[in-house]
Amino acid sequence: MGDSLFIQALAQHRSLMLKRARAIVRNANDAEDVVQEALERAWRSRERFTPGAQAAPWLLKITQNAALSSLRRRNGVQIVNPDDVIVRGGPDSDVLRQEHAQRIAGAIRELAPKHRQAFMLHDVQGYSSREISMHLHLPYHTVRTHLHRARLQLRGALTGGES
Repeated sequence: MGDSLFIQALAQHRSLMLKRARAIVRNANDAEDVVQEALERAWRSRERFTPGAQAAPWLLKITQNAALSSLRRRNGVQIVNPDDVIVRGGPDSDVLRQEHAQRIAGAIRELAPKHRQAFMLHDVQGYSSREISMHLHLPYHTVRTHLHRARLQLRGALTGGES
């Protein structure tokens, strides 16, 4: 009985999962692969599923994590700390990737400390805004504002525009 309710929840929320994946990976084929991976991850963790509980937030978080993992694999650059850049790839792309990674790391270092902290915790390490809010003892909307401002400043620094 538990598995059938779980399967129903997966089927019910698959389109939401696909929408979330597309928004992150920006490619329909990759989004399908991400959703498949997310469904597999959810299935392996189905003992955490409580019938009657809202499955959508849980499934969307799994989808988001799978999509971010996919991007990391595809791009070959993972930044855990602005000063700690790991580059993977063929010899012809190493220099370009390293330069790009250094530009990103430099832009992250230029963020105000509160914005950098929120950005690193959320966008790099995968914590939710609510988790960051509790951890830093900040209102949820303040965390969201810090994230927004960090992303605007990074976008401006990386595109040559103003933030």
